[in-house]
Amino acid sequence: QFSITETDIAFWLPVLRGRTVAGVFIAESLQWFLPYVFVNNTWAVASGREIYGFPKAMCDIAVPPANAPDRFEISRP
Repeated sequence: QFSITETDIAFWLPVLRGRTVAGVFIAESLQWFLPYVFVNNTWAVASGREIYGFPKAMCDIAVPPANAPDRFEISRP
């Protein structure tokens, strides 16, 4: 069995699917749009993007300590 570790930061946006009736939008379902996933492992980028089609990109991720959770940082190498 093969496994890898990764840290990822993803942006999930809720979107509504529906129709307009007499000028009023009627929501029929809640769905999710995933425009970006940033990961810090090249294997996770390759497998997630090429096999599963996730919009993954390589980055460096700085996670703050638990006692000072005020700033997360993502930077592209």
